Amino acid sequence: MKYSLIHPIIGLSLLFAIQYIRLITLRIKIINNNDNHDLITKEELTNNNIKNLFEAPILFYMVCILMMVCNVSNSGFEILAWTYVFLRYIHSAIHSRANRYWHRGFIFVLSMIILLIMWMYLILRIP
Repeated sequence: MKYSLIHPIIGLSLLFAIQYIRLITLRIKIINNNDNHDLITKEELTNNNIKNLFEAPILFYMVCILMMVCNVSNSGFEILAWTYVFLRYIHSAIHSRANRYWHRGFIFVLSMIILLIMWMYLILRIP
Protein backbone atom coordinates (compact mmCIF):
# COMPACT_ATOMS: atom_id res chain seq x y z
CA MET A 1 0.00 0.00 0.00
CA LYS A 2 2.94 2.32 0.60
CA TYR A 3 3.68 2.84 -3.09
CA SER A 4 0.15 2.48 -4.47
CA LEU A 5 0.02 6.21 -5.28
CA ILE A 6 2.78 5.85 -7.84
CA HIS A 7 0.18 4.71 -10.39
CA PRO A 8 -1.95 7.90 -10.25
CA ILE A 9 1.28 9.92 -10.42
CA ILE A 10 2.28 8.02 -13.58
CA GLY A 11 -1.26 8.48 -14.94
CA LEU A 12 -1.08 12.25 -14.59
CA SER A 13 2.46 12.32 -15.99
CA LEU A 14 1.18 10.39 -18.99
CA LEU A 15 -1.38 13.14 -19.61
CA PHE A 16 1.48 15.63 -19.87
CA ALA A 17 3.26 13.37 -22.38
CA ILE A 18 0.08 12.96 -24.45
CA GLN A 19 -0.50 16.71 -24.57
CA TYR A 20 3.12 17.39 -25.46
CA ILE A 21 3.01 14.91 -28.34
CA ARG A 22 -0.22 16.57 -29.51
CA LEU A 23 1.49 19.97 -29.36
CA ILE A 24 4.45 18.79 -31.44
CA THR A 25 2.12 17.18 -33.98
CA LEU A 26 0.07 20.38 -34.30
CA ARG A 27 3.20 22.49 -34.74
CA ILE A 28 4.44 20.23 -37.52
CA LYS A 29 1.04 20.50 -39.24
CA ILE A 30 1.13 24.30 -38.92
CA ILE A 31 4.56 24.43 -40.54
CA ASN A 32 3.36 22.21 -43.39
CA ASN A 33 0.04 24.05 -43.90
CA ASN A 34 1.33 27.63 -43.79
CA ASP A 35 -0.60 29.32 -40.98
CA ASN A 36 -3.87 27.40 -40.93
CA HIS A 37 -5.91 29.45 -38.41
CA ASP A 38 -7.77 26.43 -37.00
CA LEU A 39 -4.52 24.58 -36.35
CA ILE A 40 -2.97 27.67 -34.74
CA THR A 41 -5.94 27.95 -32.36
CA LYS A 42 -5.67 24.26 -31.42
CA GLU A 43 -1.93 24.70 -30.89
CA GLU A 44 -2.48 27.69 -28.60
CA LEU A 45 -5.11 25.83 -26.57
CA THR A 46 -2.89 22.76 -26.21
CA ASN A 47 0.09 24.91 -25.25
CA ASN A 48 -2.02 26.68 -22.60
CA ASN A 49 -3.16 23.31 -21.28
CA ILE A 50 0.43 22.15 -20.91
CA LYS A 51 1.15 25.30 -18.91
CA ASN A 52 -1.83 24.43 -16.67
CA LEU A 53 -0.33 20.99 -16.07
CA PHE A 54 2.57 22.76 -14.33
CA GLU A 55 0.29 24.58 -11.89
CA ALA A 56 -2.20 22.74 -9.62
CA PRO A 57 -0.97 19.23 -10.53
CA ILE A 58 2.34 20.05 -8.82
CA LEU A 59 0.39 20.13 -5.55
CA PHE A 60 -1.05 16.73 -6.46
CA TYR A 61 2.42 15.26 -6.98
CA MET A 62 3.55 16.75 -3.66
CA VAL A 63 0.65 15.41 -1.62
CA CYS A 64 0.98 11.93 -3.14
CA ILE A 65 4.71 11.80 -2.49
CA LEU A 66 4.23 13.03 1.08
CA MET A 67 1.56 10.39 1.68
CA MET A 68 3.97 7.69 0.49
CA VAL A 69 6.94 9.06 2.46
CA CYS A 70 4.87 9.33 5.64
CA ASN A 71 3.35 5.90 4.92
CA VAL A 72 -0.15 7.08 5.73
CA SER A 73 -1.91 6.29 2.45
CA ASN A 74 -4.87 3.96 2.18
CA SER A 75 -7.40 2.87 -0.44
CA GLY A 76 -9.63 5.90 0.21
CA PHE A 77 -6.79 8.26 -0.59
CA GLU A 78 -5.94 6.25 -3.68
CA ILE A 79 -9.54 6.67 -4.89
CA LEU A 80 -9.22 10.43 -4.37
CA ALA A 81 -5.95 10.43 -6.32
CA TRP A 82 -7.46 8.55 -9.27
CA THR A 83 -10.51 10.84 -9.20
CA TYR A 84 -8.22 13.86 -9.44
CA VAL A 85 -6.34 12.30 -12.37
CA PHE A 86 -9.62 11.48 -14.14
CA LEU A 87 -10.86 15.06 -13.70
CA ARG A 88 -7.58 16.43 -15.06
CA TYR A 89 -7.95 14.28 -18.17
CA ILE A 90 -11.46 15.67 -18.70
CA HIS A 91 -10.20 19.22 -18.05
CA SER A 92 -7.40 18.78 -20.60
CA ALA A 93 -9.78 17.37 -23.21
CA ILE A 94 -12.09 20.36 -22.84
CA HIS A 95 -9.26 22.90 -22.62
CA SER A 96 -7.24 21.74 -25.61
CA ARG A 97 -10.17 21.12 -27.94
CA ALA A 98 -13.45 22.95 -27.42
CA ASN A 99 -12.38 25.17 -24.51
CA ARG A 100 -15.90 25.68 -23.23
CA TYR A 101 -15.13 27.92 -20.29
CA TRP A 102 -18.03 26.95 -17.99
CA HIS A 103 -17.55 23.22 -18.53
CA ARG A 104 -13.81 23.51 -18.02
CA GLY A 105 -14.29 25.75 -14.98
CA PHE A 106 -16.70 23.30 -13.37
CA ILE A 107 -14.29 20.40 -13.84
CA PHE A 108 -11.41 22.55 -12.56
CA VAL A 109 -13.33 23.45 -9.40
CA LEU A 110 -14.19 19.79 -8.79
CA SER A 111 -10.54 18.81 -9.19
CA MET A 112 -9.44 21.55 -6.81
CA ILE A 113 -11.97 20.38 -4.21
CA ILE A 114 -10.56 16.85 -4.52
CA LEU A 115 -7.04 18.23 -4.16
CA LEU A 116 -8.03 20.22 -1.07
CA ILE A 117 -9.59 17.10 0.47
CA MET A 118 -6.37 15.21 -0.26
CA TRP A 119 -4.30 17.83 1.54
CA MET A 120 -6.69 17.91 4.52
CA TYR A 121 -6.55 14.11 4.62
CA LEU A 122 -2.74 14.24 4.73
CA ILE A 123 -2.69 16.88 7.46
CA LEU A 124 -5.08 14.83 9.60
CA ARG A 125 -3.15 11.58 9.08
CA ILE A 126 0.35 12.84 9.91
CA PRO A 127 1.27 11.64 13.41
